Amino acid sequence: MSFSELRRTTVTIFPKTISLLRFLGQIESKLSVKKRAFGPSSFFAPLFFFFFLTLPVFGQISFEAQVIRVTDGDTIAVRAGDTTFRIRLHGIDAPESRQDFGPQATQALRSMLNFVSGQEGPAIQVLVTDVDRYGRMVSKLFLEEREINLELLRYGFAWHYDEYDDTPAYQQAQELAKQEGQGLWGTINPQAPWEWRRR
Repeated sequence: MSFSELRRTTVTIFPKTISLLRFLGQIESKLSVKKRAFGPSSFFAPLFFFFFLTLPVFGQISFEAQVIRVTDGDTIAVRAGDTTFRIRLHGIDAPESRQDFGPQATQALRSMLNFVSGQEGPAIQVLVTDVDRYGRMVSKLFLEEREINLELLRYGFAWHYDEYDDTPAYQQAQELAKQEGQGLWGTINPQAPWEWRRR
């Protein structure tokens, strides 16, 4: 989907989806205390159920939001209206913050989003594809004509998360980055984040 197509989709479905997005945000906010008391499964079960029940009706959910925080190389927070959402980038897995090349991946995402901590962040398009087990919206991010997920792969700041995604363009971007020794592919024995997390 091109950026212009995404813009048209957003204009078409936004009136129907903004109430859904706000409701999801309210669920996340109201149940945050219960998460600590009862654990993640009871906290996120209503979120999962509601999202997957409505996704076939709404189709792909897209909306415009303002970046308010970059947590690491594949996770950000955005604000749409008066609601804050946590976003996990679709199809990629960036090095963890304490992992080798983690800080560089985080800084790369900040740069690609033109985000500076403590300042008002840019407006981006968020195309939601799923909700993960932590309650984050799994999404593709677009800034002007650029897909941020794809750029992170192309310049070697993330792995293609092919266990959950089979987008040919993502795989091709990673292969090019490897061939050119871009980013983490220029380091010695780079370790995939999912392997690092299993240590």
